Amino acid sequence: MDKVAVIRAVIEKFRATMADHESAAGAAREGATGDEVSSDGKYDTRATEASYLARGHAMQYEAMLEDLRTLEAYRVPDYESDEEIGTGALVEVTVNRAKNFYFILPRGGGIDTAFGKHAVTVINARSPIARELKGKYKGDTFLFADGQMKGKIANVC
Repeated sequence: MDKVAVIRAVIEKFRATMADHESAAGAAREGATGDEVSSDGKYDTRATEASYLARGHAMQYEAMLEDLRTLEAYRVPDYESDEEIGTGALVEVTVNRAKNFYFILPRGGGIDTAFGKHAVTVINARSPIARELKGKYKGDTFLFADGQMKGKIANVC
């Protein structure tokens, strides 16, 4: 699988998610400053709550922008199938006979993208499943979901 093409698809999906989030942040800003949130008395907290929501959206957007910049600048390393798994590895695992593809990246965890006929899930390099996969090799088994599920590493690239 072409990891450079996969990361491009991840970045495009991330941009689309950011555009949706930016729209929501704009609506929250508008809601925080609009006439409908003017106070009806000293116990009316609608304006305060709306401003908290707008601030949260703005902070989330800034964090996403930093993640996007990191992903755009990231140079995906090449892995041989017999190398130890680390950040930048695209790992094919089997769990209960189902194939899953995890792309371990420094940022952008939780993004799912389709690549060809496969779904690829980005996992943050500091996530529990990434910590479980790192240091392992093709053919190794691993536990996740708090030890409730067992998987096997089918391939690394």
